[in-house]
Amino acid sequence: MPTDAHEAVLAPLTYACTKAIYEMGHDNAVVQVHVGGNTRFIGDHITGDPDMHIRVSSTLPHTSSEFKSLMTTEVGFTQGEIPVIRKLNNYTIDSQYLESASSFLVSERKPYSCPANNSEIARRLQSSPLKSYDEWKPKRTKKNAFGPVIVEGHTWIDISKVDIHAWVRTSPTANIDVNQRNSGYAYGSLHPEYRVDDVDKLFGIALKKISEKILSCYEEHMEGARRARGASSGFAEDGDQEVVEEPEPDVELSDLSSISDSDEEIDEAPDEDQLAVTIASLSNWQPTLPVVDWRELKNTLITGIWNTAYSRYRSWHERLKKRDVQEAFDDQEYHNERRRDERHHDEEPRMTRSMTKRLRPNV
Repeated sequence: MPTDAHEAVLAPLTYACTKAIYEMGHDNAVVQVHVGGNTRFIGDHITGDPDMHIRVSSTLPHTSSEFKSLMTTEVGFTQGEIPVIRKLNNYTIDSQYLESASSFLVSERKPYSCPANNSEIARRLQSSPLKSYDEWKPKRTKKNAFGPVIVEGHTWIDISKVDIHAWVRTSPTANIDVNQRNSGYAYGSLHPEYRVDDVDKLFGIALKKISEKILSCYEEHMEGARRARGASSGFAEDGDQEVVEEPEPDVELSDLSSISDSDEEIDEAPDEDQLAVTIASLSNWQPTLPVVDWRELKNTLITGIWNTAYSRYRSWHERLKKRDVQEAFDDQEYHNERRRDERHHDEEPRMTRSMTKRLRPNV
């Protein structure tokens, strides 16, 4: 199950991207660009659910309605950088439309381990009731914000660093290469160093490219509509020869009852005035920096780290109590079995004497 430390960065990041997309000025019911968590990505090399996933799908006539992945983000916690980069690499290989990929790597100083069952802290905590978060947590300061979180002499979490890696497409003909640290790459850090400017600028570039993708849907629609008007104008494209149109069949009034709204096309084209306004808005849109509220994201992550520490304490304490109950149950079963064996042992000589008496021949 994902932990709070894993999920914490996603809410502020998702909000920032969603806010920017809705400021671009298009009708999101027509060209749908949604920022989702754990939405399905299906490719030849990977089928998965990116932690954050931006996809576009157009309902405009004369355009493709297929979902296209534009941006993916993965968060790594309790896992190394290599598995996360491998995921991003497969996403970039499988999606020719991907404009950006990024990762947030939250690294522990050493792998977490719960207190040993026979340790002094285990015996001490075993004899005490489960504490609430406020009863359990130590004082939070700037020094221990990312850990170590130490309670009863045990380190429940200790984050050594939080690294951010982000890439953006630099060529319309080449996919992103997450194995390269080139001009389309930016590095950031939330801990121990606080460094986010380069990453924020790259997110801004990525969102500008997403606005251009939305604009291309409207342009594709306009081109398709222009061709459709030309094809239905009554004149052949290769000359001035008039096209003789077949007369439409007469429709009886009784047949009109079979025509309903359900037979109409769902995809309705916006009028030309609205199209002009939307295209101008998309063409002129620029991201407002900073794109992400990094102070909120950092503080949300710190809260997630401390919640994860408490969840570890709580889970361990509950397992300890369950173990005590199971051991008590096993002890009871053991004593019950012993008593059954003892009763059986006591009854066996009486049964033997009784059987011997019955089998003794009469003299």
